[in-house]
Amino acid sequence: MIAFGTVIYRSAMQYFPEFIYSINNQNFKDFILLVINDDVPENELQYHLNNIKIKDYLVVNNTDNYNPAELRIKLLEEAKCRGYTLLIIGDCDDKFYFKRVANIVNFYNNNKDITFYYNDLFLFNNKKAMDGLPDITYSVNYIAEFNYLGLSNTAINLSKISNSFIESLRECDTFVFDWYLYSRILLDGGTGIFVPDAFSLYRVHENNYAGINNNTKKDILKEYNIKINHYTLLAKYNDLFEVLLRKYKKFDIEMFVPQRKSNSFWWSNIKLL
Repeated sequence: MIAFGTVIYRSAMQYFPEFIYSINNQNFKDFILLVINDDVPENELQYHLNNIKIKDYLVVNNTDNYNPAELRIKLLEEAKCRGYTLLIIGDCDDKFYFKRVANIVNFYNNNKDITFYYNDLFLFNNKKAMDGLPDITYSVNYIAEFNYLGLSNTAINLSKISNSFIESLRECDTFVFDWYLYSRILLDGGTGIFVPDAFSLYRVHENNYAGINNNTKKDILKEYNIKINHYTLLAKYNDLFEVLLRKYKKFDIEMFVPQRKSNSFWWSNIKLL
């Protein structure tokens, strides 16, 4: 059983018709759309879901006033408890290549020992958002000081993560849940594999927290604060993050001179290892 999961919120509804179009346009349609609804009026959401042309859809409303990270944990919980074996994830303000679902399903069927699957990201101007994604990700070292695994270009083999693991994610207290999630999966022994010819179109707008990797002073400060929080959360799981936390706490951000980007991964301007 396969689900395509997303979290919908009111300020993203202007993009939702394009999201639905790209879901309907998938050349493999034997999956359900699992929607975690944060704050969209049910009649407004239903208006768009009436146009669904895939197997089915399911809406779970945010009745517990969950924050953004908790809503994404809720997505994992709902997919797991309802018996879905593969959860393909996509942000509700993005679009997806028509072969994305089919090619991820194909890789899943041929690589069921793999925990997660990831694909390219393109911007809406058809330029790659990130270059040089590795063919396989088998260690948290791959994403220790930057990230390329987001909640719009990944899918999870739910048979490889437990209910207790999902519950343990509730300690997450950061805006960048995707980085935390895949760091935890890798620390737990999971492995990821790149899926070619299955890209996501990544929309950059004012409500998009990560955006693209810029190196302005404002972006450097945001990256620094994110990393301090991220490493604080992960230090108890691996000594690498304890070392990184010490290094970043000693780092003089006021003296840092932004350099030209070495890659386009998220949170990749400052490197201290």
